[in-house]
Amino acid sequence: MLTTVLVVASILLGLLGVAFVLKKRRLAGGGGADDERSAAVEAWLASALAEDLASSVASLAGERERVRASLRGDPDPTIVSAIEAGVRGVELEYLRYPHEEHVDVIAHVRYEGGKSSDVRGKIAKGDLPAAVSRELDAKATMRVFRPWVFPWSALRAS
Repeated sequence: MLTTVLVVASILLGLLGVAFVLKKRRLAGGGGADDERSAAVEAWLASALAEDLASSVASLAGERERVRASLRGDPDPTIVSAIEAGVRGVELEYLRYPHEEHVDVIAHVRYEGGKSSDVRGKIAKGDLPAAVSRELDAKATMRVFRPWVFPWSALRAS
C-alpha cells in the first residue's frame, strides 16, 4: 500500500514538473511555428525564390509568375508538384552585422541532383521572425540558421 502511494506521488510530482517547465517556456516566449516566420521574409522569399526556381527547375522554365503566386499562398497543383519534385530543401541563414540596421538573409536552396544555389536579400531588423530576433539578441551571435518549408507544407504541419 505504501509503495503504491509513493509511486502515485512520484508520478504526480513528475507531471507537475513537466507542466511547470512548459508553462515557463510559454511565458518566456518559447513561441511556435508563427514565431519562425515573418511577413517581410515570406514576401522577399516569394519573389527571390520564384526567380531562382524558374531558372533552376526545368519544368518551371517560363513560369515565374505562377511560381510566385504559389509561394505567396495561392498554390497551383502543377507548380507545387514541380517544386516538390525538384527541390530537396531550403535553409535560411540570417547574418547580422552590429553596425547595420538590416540583416542579410540567405536562402540556401538544395535541388535534386546535387545542384544548389544561394539567394540573398536584406530585411530590416524589426521585420525578422520573433524567434530569430530573440536568438540573435540573446546569444549575441552574428548568424542564425533555420530550415524553411514551403507555405503549402507549413499548412500541412499545423
